[in-house]
Amino acid sequence: MSRAHIAVENGDIKTLRTILEGGVDVNEEHHGLTLLHHAVDAEIDGHVQTGEALRVDTTAYLLLQGADPLRPANDHTGMSAAESGFR
Repeated sequence: MSRAHIAVENGDIKTLRTILEGGVDVNEEHHGLTLLHHAVDAEIDGHVQTGEALRVDTTAYLLLQGADPLRPANDHTGMSAAESGFR
């Protein structure tokens, strides 16, 4: 997993910002999932597992940085990040 995907997994926007400012593509993929797919998945999972309020900070940040919400995943689902939030 790349440093950017680890930052997304941990909800570490400060580190993610540094990585993206260093030139990493905001639509970078790991195992067929973009950073945005990963953020949507991680934030929803965190909400479901803990019952705490849904946080979308990382997702919002990636969208502000130009992440493509309609880019399909190159995994078994083929869903865009926008669609995966509704599964």
